Amino acid sequence: MARGLHQLTAKQVENAAPGSALNDGGGLSLRCGANGNKRWVYRFKLKGAGQREMGLGAFPGTTLAQARKKAASARDYVAQGMDPI
Repeated sequence: MARGLHQLTAKQVENAAPGSALNDGGGLSLRCGANGNKRWVYRFKLKGAGQREMGLGAFPGTTLAQARKKAASARDYVAQGMDPI
């Protein structure tokens, strides 16, 4: 069963442990480096092509709300068969 979008809270993002990855749904995730750096990544697949990743910015420069907006925009491109990158 699909879990849907917007699974994360701002507090979970803030408190994410180094070396972890948190999934917000719809291909959006937060990757945390071992050194504590955090970055937003959108994963998608175009018809006839393999899986790709698109960087959406580093946290806290890019907030959870901003990352969600960027991912939604990228999902629109993918739905039209276009590469958001």
